[in-house]
Amino acid sequence: MKTPLCAPRYLTQEKASVQIYGKKGLVIADLKNLSRSGACIEWARSDFELQPGDLVRMNIPLSSLQKNHNLSGEIVWRENKSSGLYFLDADRIFEKLLGKNRQSFNKN
Repeated sequence: MKTPLCAPRYLTQEKASVQIYGKKGLVIADLKNLSRSGACIEWARSDFELQPGDLVRMNIPLSSLQKNHNLSGEIVWRENKSSGLYFLDADRIFEKLLGKNRQSFNKN
């Protein structure tokens, strides 16, 4: 994977719902910091696992603006119950999902 470029990080205390593409369920996570290229999230649920390479959808309700912000990305690191994700546009998510499906199809 191409190494993501670092962008200035902005601390935040927003909540976000996070769902792994292709898996049921979601978790409410604390959005620790945010940049143009990604975010750091932290979650408390012990039955939720995020691993590098997971593709996720994140919804951030911005109550002060009365809007929801939806982002997709790939988990690039994990440490305990914190993960970093790199934002990807819809075309790139689709390409990666197709690639994962091809890999699992070729294994069978």
